[in-house]
Amino acid sequence: MARVVYRYTFLDVLLEDEERARDTRAGRARSEPPLLGRAPCRSTEEDAELHRYVRSLPGLGEGQEPQAQQPKATGPGAPALSAGSVGHPTLCQRPCVHIAAGRWCDAGTSCDFCHWRHSHITKLDKQQRRMIEEMPKHDFLRLTVQLLKDKARDAGIRGAEAIFNVLEAELKSEEPNPTGCSSGGGAPPRRLVRCLRPASFAAIASLAARKCTEGGKIQVRESMEALRRASC
Repeated sequence: MARVVYRYTFLDVLLEDEERARDTRAGRARSEPPLLGRAPCRSTEEDAELHRYVRSLPGLGEGQEPQAQQPKATGPGAPALSAGSVGHPTLCQRPCVHIAAGRWCDAGTSCDFCHWRHSHITKLDKQQRRMIEEMPKHDFLRLTVQLLKDKARDAGIRGAEAIFNVLEAELKSEEPNPTGCSSGGGAPPRRLVRCLRPASFAAIASLAARKCTEGGKIQVRESMEALRRASC
């Protein structure tokens, strides 16, 4: 007696002989003992190999320490030293998004962004950006000047006096208030300080320049370029 079954996404009609053969195969499959030994071992080995591969990926391995030192470009696969890489890791530009994503940068040596790996990338969230925007110019520049001096001392950066002079001149031109006190009153927000402290010298200088006058911005950028050239 034939009956209709659903097989391989199609409706099929099984004749009696085919039905008996199908039942026989199903019975053998049900009576077969579970596989032991080699198959699970292969699965475990494959999982271990996959785990080792994931750990070997840049920045994904647990406990992997990021490299902040400037590596040497060797071999055809090494990233080209871009214009923005000069002064890495303290004076360089922001990381190139293409290199950071593991892609090739078509700009090559003319790219204005850094091609080396960064141990820390300063990313301000919306609240922190609002803090900087609302923070009085005098208070923010005073904070950034202190941070820049600390970083220059710790990293042994020489020739940063030109940047300090520009920012301090902007400070003097900005009257806090008639009483001579900062309009902000008190210490800067701790959350903002925690975010800025691990940032690079170049990143803090760039943030400070945004609070300056147009002339001050140009002077800070020119001083940073001179500082990068001197670091080569």
